[in-house]
Amino acid sequence: MKYTFGVISVLFSLAFAFDSNGSQNLAPNEMGEVMILMYHQIRSPEKDYVRTADNFRKDLQTLYDRGYRLAHLNDLIDGKVSTARGKTPVVLTFDDAGFGQIDQTQKPGEPAGVTQWTPNSAVRIILDFAKEHPDMGIAGTFYINPFHIQMPSTKSAQWRQWMQEMVDLGFEFGNHTMTHPNLKKSCPDYASVEKEIGSLQAWVHQYLPDYRIRTMALPFGVYPLETEWAVTGTYQGETYRHEALMKVGANPSASPFHESWQPLHLPRVRAQDLTGNLPVSGFWIEYFDRHPEKRFVSDGDPSKITINQNDQKYLRHDLSGKLKVVVRRQK
Repeated sequence: MKYTFGVISVLFSLAFAFDSNGSQNLAPNEMGEVMILMYHQIRSPEKDYVRTADNFRKDLQTLYDRGYRLAHLNDLIDGKVSTARGKTPVVLTFDDAGFGQIDQTQKPGEPAGVTQWTPNSAVRIILDFAKEHPDMGIAGTFYINPFHIQMPSTKSAQWRQWMQEMVDLGFEFGNHTMTHPNLKKSCPDYASVEKEIGSLQAWVHQYLPDYRIRTMALPFGVYPLETEWAVTGTYQGETYRHEALMKVGANPSASPFHESWQPLHLPRVRAQDLTGNLPVSGFWIEYFDRHPEKRFVSDGDPSKITINQNDQKYLRHDLSGKLKVVVRRQK
């Protein structure tokens, strides 16, 4: 079914403007690409799939200085981008959900049991950065593996409190299977895939009974024999239904308003400096600096879509009819 959009044409003679604090704001372009950054462990030393706490802090500062603001993955999937006008949404994802990402320790000077997020954990670093830069926002999707080597069983009893705190703060959780198998090689049939995914969701629901898991990061980026097996299924009464599947590497995603948007095949950019066969985050940040016309730039209003005139033909036809389309014409 095709929806009819209200279309308004407006003229922009400038490619960018400046906000009150002097930082550059690009003209809105909500058909541009979006980076979904993929992190794994936050610890030392820096190596493949490991980011140090200091480098993660530098990543956030670099993104902020270049006009990026944290966005919720679920909002991106819903096409409800509320990023400030002239800024670009960026999504943070964390695979394996180890204690380099999520951890609390005893708070000094407080009674036993009163804890705080550890200073070098991903959660604390994001919170601290948002405290210094409130307009950066608080967001990030953590993909759970309960039996990952970085998740000591001695602390598993504390997860209920921690996960609820994270949800209250605005973080999201996603499925990453129970034991991190290669879903194509180790799970050759639908039942084995359902077990891996459904049992993980059941584990999360022990701590967050009403939490809706909407996305999944595929272990190793490998799909099962049938993509649909990872999308929906039931294991021991636990039914999962994913609206988006995260791949491993290597490029930015199409806009959720672009016809090439594929939520079941979302690419992610590896957040690291090391060179390799896949592009890394620094490459793409520099790419968008050189080609600002390629990046998604928000109009600040989630109820409408602002696009360039030449991109009208690429607009998805299955979007909600409530969204107003503003066509940006340039001289």
